[in-house]
Amino acid sequence: MERFELILMIALGELIISVGVGSDLIDRPVTWPAVAGAGIAVAITAALWWAYFDLVAPAALQVFHAAASRSRTALARDAYVYLHLPMIAGLILTALGLEEVLHHLGTAEVDLGAPLGGPAMPLAYGGVAVFLLAHLGFQLRTLGTVTLTRVAAIATLGTVVGVAVRVPALLGLGLLGAVCVALVGVEFVLLRGSRRQLREASLRERMTHEARESAWRRRRYQ
Repeated sequence: MERFELILMIALGELIISVGVGSDLIDRPVTWPAVAGAGIAVAITAALWWAYFDLVAPAALQVFHAAASRSRTALARDAYVYLHLPMIAGLILTALGLEEVLHHLGTAEVDLGAPLGGPAMPLAYGGVAVFLLAHLGFQLRTLGTVTLTRVAAIATLGTVVGVAVRVPALLGLGLLGAVCVALVGVEFVLLRGSRRQLREASLRERMTHEARESAWRRRRYQ
């Protein structure tokens, strides 16, 4: 499972790359809209990382370890192959949108007060929505639960994108960042009890595994 998570980390890295490629400030003067946009893009990346790795991923890993052999194979296929693909696709779409938005913000000749035309803003919003929707499917398949804050975030993105395409690019990007950071903040508060229980369960599982490994080594090398 670690390999699939590493692939997802690479896709998240594409978001960071889009900050540098889109800003392209090497041959341009550094402007505050470009700096602000880059900061918002990094915040969006961090929020999406948190959304995946904070709670659902370690809980799903525990379910995977406890599953029987036959059901474990089906679980790995559905959750870590079929549902990871749309998550990665969502991150790639987000990276494409952010790159174009940041390129616009780093161009001093354009009117930053005018809305950004083209597909860049819908791509950024749609990519985040696809990622969260696929992650909901991942959570439902592995844990049998759905987090309502994710449903609310997806619905909010679908509503706000209509506003984002009609306002200046920096404001539209800021609205996307606000939704992502708000999702993390709300879940950090509401799910702190579940987070603590999961950390304790993960620690017990790791200690039990290490104890079994130590006992096996003692028997093997005595």
